Amino acid sequence: MGEVFLDALKDSLIVLAFLVPVNIIIALIEPRLAGKIKLKGKAAPLVGVAVGLFPQCGFSVVATDLYQKRHITVGTLLGVYLATSDEALPIFLSAGEKALDILPILAFKFAIGLIVG
Repeated sequence: MGEVFLDALKDSLIVLAFLVPVNIIIALIEPRLAGKIKLKGKAAPLVGVAVGLFPQCGFSVVATDLYQKRHITVGTLLGVYLATSDEALPIFLSAGEKALDILPILAFKFAIGLIVG
């Protein structure tokens, strides 16, 4: 039982050692870039949906923050939400022979996100 706790603690410390510096860097950079990021216009949903296809839930959180600060439109926000890839993508990619099965799903998510955006 103690071995499980120690492994979990070790893994948590490794992740924490990575996340704390990243969050500090983001906190230092964001105020300088906040006024410069404006993603509006006809190409905005295309950029948002393309970024949303990457397998990270953080993109939808960033898009929500950008929308709250009025840097992106509601259409771009919805496009990002619809295109955001979830945990299924890394699972498909980890199974070598099934990796290509994800392409039609990504194409569908891209199209729907772009149409709505």
